[in-house]
Amino acid sequence: MLGTYWQPREISYSRPQLEWLLPVLDELKEGIYPPDPRDTGYNIDAGIRGSPSGHAPYETAAMIAGEVEARLNQCPDKLREMMLAYYKDGWPLDRLARLTGNADWWIHRNIKRGMRYITGRRRMSCTFSEWYRCGMPDKFRVCFGSCNILRTVSGVTRLKSLRTA
Repeated sequence: MLGTYWQPREISYSRPQLEWLLPVLDELKEGIYPPDPRDTGYNIDAGIRGSPSGHAPYETAAMIAGEVEARLNQCPDKLREMMLAYYKDGWPLDRLARLTGNADWWIHRNIKRGMRYITGRRRMSCTFSEWYRCGMPDKFRVCFGSCNILRTVSGVTRLKSLRTA
């Protein structure tokens, strides 16, 4: 994604933003935010200027890295490793397919599912397996399918039988 850049305040964890953030995850963990390639002249501390939020520049980068890692940690281990190998390490699909013993279309499909699961302004309220069993809902990031429970946006858990109204 050459030429693409998002300020920290613009990060909403959309798919293009996560594809942009994953390769620089190690630098973000160290508190280094990628510099803006469009800037000319002076380079002011890796592209992060003072903000009214009261966070230091390295804190902002580390908080973004923490959120990305928390979202990745919600995925199953094998899927998380495939996503990191593909996006962060730049492994081609055929290499991942050879290492896992699966077809490259299967690897690509599962990586896309993983990205759908971790994208969005808020984290998913259900586990990956619940989300997958429920038909991978996008809209409100809650699981309404074959799960035994319903998790509302506010985080309150109710039995599905109470959802009649």
